[in-house]
Amino acid sequence: MSVILINATAPKTSGSLTILKDCVLYIEQNTVKGNEYHLFTVIDDFDDSKNIKVHKLKVQDWLSRIQWDNGGLQKWCKKHNLEPDIIISLQNTSTKYINKIDKKIVQVVYYHQTIPLYKWSGLDHSLKLMLYHYFYPFFVNRNNTRSHYVVQLPYIKELFCRRFKNISPNRVTVIRPNKPIIDISSIEKKAFSEEKIFRYLYPATLFNYKNHEVLVSALARLKKENHNLLEKIIVIFTVDKLSKNLENNIVLNNLKSSIKLIGQVSYTELLSYYKSADALLFPSKIESFGLPLLEASCFGLPIIAADLPYAKEVLENYENKYFINPDNTDAWAEAIQDYEKYTKIIANNKDNCVNTWSSFFNLIDKLIKER
Repeated sequence: MSVILINATAPKTSGSLTILKDCVLYIEQNTVKGNEYHLFTVIDDFDDSKNIKVHKLKVQDWLSRIQWDNGGLQKWCKKHNLEPDIIISLQNTSTKYINKIDKKIVQVVYYHQTIPLYKWSGLDHSLKLMLYHYFYPFFVNRNNTRSHYVVQLPYIKELFCRRFKNISPNRVTVIRPNKPIIDISSIEKKAFSEEKIFRYLYPATLFNYKNHEVLVSALARLKKENHNLLEKIIVIFTVDKLSKNLENNIVLNNLKSSIKLIGQVSYTELLSYYKSADALLFPSKIESFGLPLLEASCFGLPIIAADLPYAKEVLENYENKYFINPDNTDAWAEAIQDYEKYTKIIANNKDNCVNTWSSFFNLIDKLIKER
């Protein structure tokens, strides 16, 4: 039996939390060769189970997380007389850990922070994104001599290896996330007051690289060319506000009735929006995977996505898709106005039975044997 630590003090919301929950669920539902797992987290979503012991820590800011990853975890283990055989990091970076024989421990890092991998020209100039782009690579490179990395797409592996040239491609493995198992028949549709409206959905957070701007600009163009068209469609954003420039653009072009801001919603409610929507818009320029593409495909939605490698790789086996240059406002306007050509299909969910976490834990077992 091996002792395996899961370092996950950063995941609290969004995609990183989905990854953490999927990982824990797999461990709970599988004996995973009888290994002893210890999860370090700051949230209340998890309880001890047969295969996993949960250690709840205080919420960490940037400084306390740096301290935790650079000796804090090892001090905790020494205090509690716990010696791991391997460490799993679900937060992009390795931790400083020297085992009892003065050797750096083997680690597997689930890497899903793509901001450092892209050119700065695609980002806004907020302090948070600057830190991710310019300083985060320093922490990725620390303590990485015995670390292996898991990314979600071949394209992301290419970007990762280009950015971190000191990390051999042999230490980077591509494992796609699970295709969600969704019982569509049990999901209730959203009740809307508007009738005979074609509903586009764009589930995304409020960063400029998510490219809400191109959709607002496309709607503004359509308003000028054919204002009656916008009486027949609406675009739903999962944010509660947009940037000042976009808000001004919406007011200036009288687009309030064409855009609905619903704020951040729970996963259950988001599924209801997928079921109620008529098509998915996804112009995002930067993604580690693009989970909404996969989720929307489960509902058979027409998907109009950015013509970028990540989207093509995610949707490679999906038929009901259209790719648009993410910077071409005219092309997005044309795609939106052609709403009558989009129809839902019966999605092929045959991949639902494949749990890709088995590949992840096979890698863990392999590295434990080789250490």
